[in-house]
Amino acid sequence: MRNAVRYEVPMPRGVRDDRFELETQAGAQAASTLAVDVIYTSEAGTRSALKTAWALARGLGARVCLVFVYAVPYALPLNEPAVSLPFLKANLAKLASGFPGEASVNIYLCREPFATLCDVLRGSSLVVLGGRVRWWVTQERRLARRLKKLGHHVVFVESR
Repeated sequence: MRNAVRYEVPMPRGVRDDRFELETQAGAQAASTLAVDVIYTSEAGTRSALKTAWALARGLGARVCLVFVYAVPYALPLNEPAVSLPFLKANLAKLASGFPGEASVNIYLCREPFATLCDVLRGSSLVVLGGRVRWWVTQERRLARRLKKLGHHVVFVESR
């Protein structure tokens, strides 16, 4: 990864009623390799994307991974962002814990967000993005288009 710092947010492992379980050992190994990546765009957009990602993950037997990329200004050290790291971790954990199943939450502090996303996402990943639909091209739509050009499978979810 080029010039980025990764933080993984530990999620509480509470048992939920609608949590899915894999029944076979081969299925468990397949689920560890399959992932639905949700890229944080906005609070409402990410909430909508997570709903869709959970449905996809349940159908595929995959895990959900929330990816938050934060661009640290060059005036600050890379490991000291302008926003408090505990604050970011708490907000993302709260956002991801409101849905069934387990998710991993990763925060990437970097200088160039798109280059970091390219490094983080595996080849032809299943990516879910949420955002508002406008008549003009929004940042979320632009990101979805760029990821599709790189060969990723992108699902765009409209948020309200």
